[in-house]
Amino acid sequence: MISLSMVKYLEIMNVGEKIIAKLKEDFSVQGLVKIVLLLLIVLLFQATAGVWQGLFSRLFNVFKPFMYGFIIAYILRRAFTRLEKAGVSRKISIPVVYVIIIALLLLLISTLFPMVLNRTSSLIESMINGINWVTTHVESLTSGDMPPWIIGLVDAGVAALSDFRSLIPNLTGSLPEFVNATISTMTMIVFSTVISILMSFGWDKIRYYVVYLSLRIGRRFNRAVFAIDEEIDEYLKSMLTLMLIRFAEYSLLYFFIGHPDWLILGLLTAISIFIPYIGPIIISTIGILTTLTLSGTQCLILIAAIVILSQVDEYVVAPMIHARNTHISPLWTLFSIFAGGTFLGIPGIIIALPVFLSCRVLYRIYIKEELPETEDTAGKEAKE
Repeated sequence: MISLSMVKYLEIMNVGEKIIAKLKEDFSVQGLVKIVLLLLIVLLFQATAGVWQGLFSRLFNVFKPFMYGFIIAYILRRAFTRLEKAGVSRKISIPVVYVIIIALLLLLISTLFPMVLNRTSSLIESMINGINWVTTHVESLTSGDMPPWIIGLVDAGVAALSDFRSLIPNLTGSLPEFVNATISTMTMIVFSTVISILMSFGWDKIRYYVVYLSLRIGRRFNRAVFAIDEEIDEYLKSMLTLMLIRFAEYSLLYFFIGHPDWLILGLLTAISIFIPYIGPIIISTIGILTTLTLSGTQCLILIAAIVILSQVDEYVVAPMIHARNTHISPLWTLFSIFAGGTFLGIPGIIIALPVFLSCRVLYRIYIKEELPETEDTAGKEAKE
């Protein structure tokens, strides 16, 4: 009688023979050549990384102002269309809108920058005092037996903040060098603004050529392009509304708490929504640390209010503002943020969610074959 172990051994041998037979069946010289060529391509890219990465970087710098200009024109296109429907010509609305935006930005920078420069040192001082306050109370609770790694971490954080604070008074003295270092940035801003103005005047032609080229590629691609347009448009409107709500909420919160930097923290909280979860947590942490130097009652009220507001914003306000098709699960949100930051840094983090929405539309149309119910009117006009 054959033992059980012998039966298992024969089964394993049988499986191994089937795998070897399958490999022999699929193995061919042509397949081996493809694998070798693929490995050679990867090796070639690694060997010439310095060349093509430098070339790609230069090409990206050339097209960067055009990309920024297109984004600005794309965001403002709805405003110009509505003004045109109201009877205001683009020749009037575009210059007026851009002048108003530039004037508001200059006014904001001229008033906010000196205030931030003057308040940053005190803000960092409040953070240092808050860290020291937490450390002192933890030491009193643990009878001075704090782990060495916590003490080292606190000392390193205080030292880093102190070093940064020491740089603040020197910024005014090094203003000429700072201006010279930002010439390229200002040039980029000017070129991007001019390009966005020109694109705003010619937006109808840009839209027509996008429709024409997308229809030439295919009807499904045309629908995908305009489905992406609608999705990103809903996303931008939702984010603008959420920014205004967050700014009003947290500015009033810090103001009534008695925080001296209530306006700065309100603006930072509003801007931080472009980095979901991570951005608001960082700004809230800064707000709490800088409030620890106030009374204990104010600090507890602030912590409780931040917890309540964050829950209300996440589960009540955001679902009411975001359309169903622009909702993104937390897992995909974090994945998109980390992927965008890995590839493009801060700009990648900002555009991570719009890129994810675009990829999701392409997946639904090409993989799941969910075509939009209605056809875009621009496509019909291009066909005619």
